[in-house]
Amino acid sequence: MASSLSNGAPTLAKSGQQFSDNLGLFLFSFFLGFLLSPAFHYYPMSIAYVHGKYPSPKGFRALVFTKHYIMASLWGWLLVFILIVGLAATPFYSHYVFTTDDQPLDMIRDSLSKLFENPLFIGKTILYGLIAWIGCGVGQIITIPLSYIQLYNEAAHEKLF
Repeated sequence: MASSLSNGAPTLAKSGQQFSDNLGLFLFSFFLGFLLSPAFHYYPMSIAYVHGKYPSPKGFRALVFTKHYIMASLWGWLLVFILIVGLAATPFYSHYVFTTDDQPLDMIRDSLSKLFENPLFIGKTILYGLIAWIGCGVGQIITIPLSYIQLYNEAAHEKLF
């Protein structure tokens, strides 16, 4: 059963609980994220934030496999090519995908402008990115989704959305 977002300040324990409660969902988005862009990794968190709870993997698949979300994911690769700043903007981009009907380039512009309003967030992204990629091999299946959950929870807690 999918869980809701945790209340209060984000902690690694809360992020770990969200990961374990939604393991199938995060593994599904993790593997597809390699094909559809890192923005796709944030889609479960964006959906949970917008709808108040995480979808099941089946519900997630039905929600995101439409032209709008697939095209937004593929455009999300542009964020990756803007180096680490682009990776820091992907939680914002993913949030805009689910809360607006804007064109992908407009969402990228809005994401980057929101990011530059919060420069401390870039440092946190670098830190979490390093932690995620230090876990090698099979460890990345856990460390990458956990770091994404923690980063998204911090953005939501700091009311950056």
